[in-house]
Amino acid sequence: MISEPDLQNSPIKNNKLKEKVVKKIPNQNRAREQFCNIIDELKRSDKDPIFDLDKDFTVNQVIGKGTFAVIKKATHNTTGYQVALKTY
Repeated sequence: MISEPDLQNSPIKNNKLKEKVVKKIPNQNRAREQFCNIIDELKRSDKDPIFDLDKDFTVNQVIGKGTFAVIKKATHNTTGYQVALKTY
C-alpha cells in the first residue's frame, strides 16, 4: 500500500487511482504512531519489543519472494498499522 507522502514518487500515474489507494489505508499515520508508542512503552519498561506473530498480526498476502525469504504484508491487530514481514 502507498502512504500519502509516497504518492509523488508512486509508479501509479493515474491520480484518481492514487486517491483510491490512499483511501484504502485509513489513518495509517495515526496507526503508525500508535504502533511506535507500543514499542516505546515496551522499551521504557526494559522489555524487548517482541511480538507474537500469530496473536498480534494478521498476515494478509505474499508481496514478494526471493532466493532465501518471502515478504508478506501484515496488519497489527491492535493498531491497524500495516507492515512487511520478512520470513525465511
